[in-house]
Order: sequence, then structure tokens, then C-alpha cells
Amino acid sequence: MTMADQRKKTRSHRRQEEELAAELTGDVAPAEQSVNRAETADQRMGIGWFAIILSIVSWFVWPAVLGTAGMVMGLIAYFRGHRSLGLWAIILGLISLVISVLLIPYYL
Repeated sequence: MTMADQRKKTRSHRRQEEELAAELTGDVAPAEQSVNRAETADQRMGIGWFAIILSIVSWFVWPAVLGTAGMVMGLIAYFRGHRSLGLWAIILGLISLVISVLLIPYYL
């Protein structure tokens, strides 16, 4: 047996060991990453729902303050990936702000 044959045999043996090790260990890292992605997605969704709640509450109390806060939080949620929640919060906050600006002169 020559040196070249021994090298080929050693290389093929190493490949077999690597394949066996990969089969035995499984996918540990991708599972952890998917859990982290799910947690951050829930956090982003929480920001979107908080923005919608601020915008809805602004229809009844402090429309200038809470409507603006709801719109800003809606923008944050929109740019973090929850576009529909962010867009609804922006629309509801804007409606509240416009209605308050139009109706305040009639009540003063």
C-alpha cells in the first residue's frame, strides 16, 4: 500500500466520521434561532397592538397626545415588520387627531 492510498483511505474514513457525527447530533442551533425569532415576532406584534390601543383610547381621552403617540408607535411597528397593525394604528391615530383639531374650535 502506497502513501497515496493510505491518504485516500484516511480521508474517506474522516468523511464517514463527520457524516455519522452530523446524523447523531441533529439540528441544535436552528431550533434555538427559530425560538428567538418567534419571541421577537411576538414583541413586534405587542408593539403593534399597543399602538392600536393608544390610537383607540385617543378617540376618548387626550386625542392630541395619545393620537400622536399611537401614530409614532404605529410607525415603529410598521418598520419592524408588522405592517398591518402599524398601518391601522397610524390611520386611527390620524383620524382622532384630525377630528379633535376640527371639533375643538366648536367647543371652545
